[in-house]
Amino acid sequence: MKIFTKNTAITGTVTLDPLNITGNAVGFSVNFTSSISSNDIIILNNDVESRKQVKLVVNVNTSSLLTLESNTKFYGDGYINVPYNSNTITFTSNTYTLNLAANDIVKFEFDSSIITGKILSGSGKTYTINTSSATFTANANLVSYAVYPYFDNVSFEILKQI
Repeated sequence: MKIFTKNTAITGTVTLDPLNITGNAVGFSVNFTSSISSNDIIILNNDVESRKQVKLVVNVNTSSLLTLESNTKFYGDGYINVPYNSNTITFTSNTYTLNLAANDIVKFEFDSSIITGKILSGSGKTYTINTSSATFTANANLVSYAVYPYFDNVSFEILKQI
């Protein structure tokens, strides 16, 4: 059994590019990685319960760069509806708990095309994205999706393996 303890020796913020599949996290604090080791746990956005994510640290690259187990992507637990020639999307399931935010990326396949849109605004189950397409039919229901949360200078915690 592995035992972890909270590492309070470092504080600051971290940025993670949601589309970077290698999960590179850039830290902004003094000696960001001096007290972090491979196999430690990082809790991203630890002060916002509905947006926090927990990742394993795979590698400490430099004094400001970590490689995590993966990027921030997660698959939606429901579906989205995209009306014809619109840039408004409506989610069918638990988006209230997802707390999507501006600059999050939503990717989905529709009519054999991969659509990538950035969240511009919205809340609850309805959001505006930065793209629209006349190829969407009036009933483009049941489109599965993935969300790539954008973490820019968010706080974090480190759980140190002991």
